[in-house]
Amino acid sequence: MKITLCTSPHLDRSPLFDGRDRHARNGALPFAQTFLPMGLLSLAAAVKDIAEVRIFDIKKEINAGTVPLNGDLYGQSAERILATDPDVVGFMTDCDSFH
Repeated sequence: MKITLCTSPHLDRSPLFDGRDRHARNGALPFAQTFLPMGLLSLAAAVKDIAEVRIFDIKKEINAGTVPLNGDLYGQSAERILATDPDVVGFMTDCDSFH
């Protein structure tokens, strides 16, 4: 069984308002806040003997520019998640991270 566990997109909106280019190499702040998803890592560890588990870190994808921070954020994320051909997909969420 293949399981993909997905982080939630905790966004730092300040670069949006001050005009910084998130892809610039001049020290611009990333749009997505980074942290270790301890809950997802705990779930992955609990099932590692019975399933192949991948973590899809949407924050890392946003900061790398591989998932666009625009109206197609969720569509592009879904395409990248499904490209791994998972049997089960799990989502980490907080009340302020998924609309």
